[in-house]
Amino acid sequence: MAGPPITVTCGCGEIRYLAYGERWTCEKCGTAWNTAQIPREDYDAVLRLRRRHIYAPATVFVLAAATVALFIILGRAYAIILLPFAMMGWFVFGRPFQRRRLAAQMKELPEWKLTPE
Repeated sequence: MAGPPITVTCGCGEIRYLAYGERWTCEKCGTAWNTAQIPREDYDAVLRLRRRHIYAPATVFVLAAATVALFIILGRAYAIILLPFAMMGWFVFGRPFQRRRLAAQMKELPEWKLTPE
């Protein structure tokens, strides 16, 4: 999974979204920027946070679908109606909790100040 882009704003107002370790020279003023100035540990923390935010809902969905499939295999075909309730439970309770937690964790992440080369 690719990491999130890093927003670099040049002093002249030009904005670019770069990958980690990418270099960019502003076309307007010629200033060179290098995102490798960001400590690797800090960027890895962002990647872990992003993965957790993506994998948690996928895990919940797979577990709910596996439970319904197990009930169907065991002869309880009416258990298919559990899946919409599980999805509703996720969207009403699980996802808002996850988003609040993500927002709190994002606030704790450092803000990087790149210097031109």
